[in-house]
Amino acid sequence: MRNILKYTFLAINLLLVICLGLGMLCTKISPEKSAFLPYFGLLFPFFALLNFFFFLFWIYFKKWFCLISLCMLLFAVPYIKDIFPLSISTPHISEKDKKISILSYNIAMFGEARKFDAIFSFIKEKNPDIVCLQEFGFYKSSKDLDRNVVFKKFSKMYPYKHVWYKNQFKSKDYGVVTFSKYPIINKQKILYDSKYNISIYSDIVVDSDTIRIFNNHLESVKFSVKEKSEVNHLNSEEFLTQETFQLTESLLRKLGSAFKIRAKQADAVALEIKRSPYKTIVCGDFNDMPISYTYKKIKGNMNDLFVSTAFGFDYTYHDMAMFLRIDHIFISSAFSPIQCEIFHTNYSDHDPIFGEFLLK
Repeated sequence: MRNILKYTFLAINLLLVICLGLGMLCTKISPEKSAFLPYFGLLFPFFALLNFFFFLFWIYFKKWFCLISLCMLLFAVPYIKDIFPLSISTPHISEKDKKISILSYNIAMFGEARKFDAIFSFIKEKNPDIVCLQEFGFYKSSKDLDRNVVFKKFSKMYPYKHVWYKNQFKSKDYGVVTFSKYPIINKQKILYDSKYNISIYSDIVVDSDTIRIFNNHLESVKFSVKEKSEVNHLNSEEFLTQETFQLTESLLRKLGSAFKIRAKQADAVALEIKRSPYKTIVCGDFNDMPISYTYKKIKGNMNDLFVSTAFGFDYTYHDMAMFLRIDHIFISSAFSPIQCEIFHTNYSDHDPIFGEFLLK
């Protein structure tokens, strides 16, 4: 009986090691080629924690089996650090250094106009040099939020802008916008198939340098309000009902579809980043976590500003009992990271991410 238990636990341990490995593999292979791999990336933090548990479990029982999880965890350290960074360095800043600050924020159309004053006041307080907003737009029949008033307010702080709307519904226009204190000399769209999502880049002149800013709003999962409500109100007695299975099937189907669409968008954005002749910054709402094909494809050899400067876990989106960091700021090696902070507000379903870095 004791041997049966031992080898049962060992089998479970080996399965979890494989799951952790598949989570890492999902960052290399497009969801278009392997539809099941992205789910292992989504659950990667849980697989890492369970492997750590088995590592301690086998140590307690003085079994060499602890090496199985330990070896895989050591291999997974770079991936774990993308979720739980451990940066403690403080950069040295001299008077000659040029510091640039950027704010990326999915504002959810200013909370349907109700949160405009709060969002604008927040941006004004942080006073970044560059502001990249996603889900920026207006209801066509709205009397509560006049677009001329919005642009007039922003223009006092940011004389330059690059905005691209996407007419998704008859009732509203929304898209992305990049505001800048520095001149924008070139504005371009990144073309990819999408009914709802947009990526742009803007070439901005900072003193004698030109930098390229990518502002992205990639494919969301599009869970309905009803689906979110049903998940948030699930209890232990409802887990095995037919309704729960139907809900799970619907959620997984939407997740799978979004994974594939985002992969195509990530490929298109990554190609434009590769073509950039300038120092590059990439930010926005990626709708994907660090352990994903989208994140790794777009990031490439750039630095994640949060990972480079933060210590510990944080998130930019909280819903359905999930705490996810799906909004990111990447900087090329031409910049030196200073800090990155996520502010937990209640103005949108996303939280703003603010970063500072030096122009070398």
